[in-house]
Amino acid sequence: MKQFFSMLALVAVTSFSASAAIQGPVTASLSDEMTITLPADQPLAAEYVVDITGKFANEAVLQQFCESFQDMGVSYRGDFTAGKLYISPSPITDSTGKTWDAARWNDYFKTRAPKMQMYMQTMNK
Repeated sequence: MKQFFSMLALVAVTSFSASAAIQGPVTASLSDEMTITLPADQPLAAEYVVDITGKFANEAVLQQFCESFQDMGVSYRGDFTAGKLYISPSPITDSTGKTWDAARWNDYFKTRAPKMQMYMQTMNK
């Protein structure tokens, strides 16, 4: 019985340590063509961050971008001063019952990239 509780405690500490190690947003990428790419070799994170240094003309353009592209269970939050864009995808289950993983979100972001790029060409002057 003592061994059982020792093993249970070890599992609890290991689980806590693993979850505590993943703090803050996970780094993703943003191409010049405005394609967001999440790391597909990991489980979907609650939040991702990309470097946007030099991509947005000013704070207003960044904030309007974040508001304009919020949809499909994904939200954006920009920090112009820090040069960061935070992306928060929500777990979505499609009509077939499959929950979107990072790879599926990457497919979605590829379809949004042309509109994002057009926004940047139009508004980011």
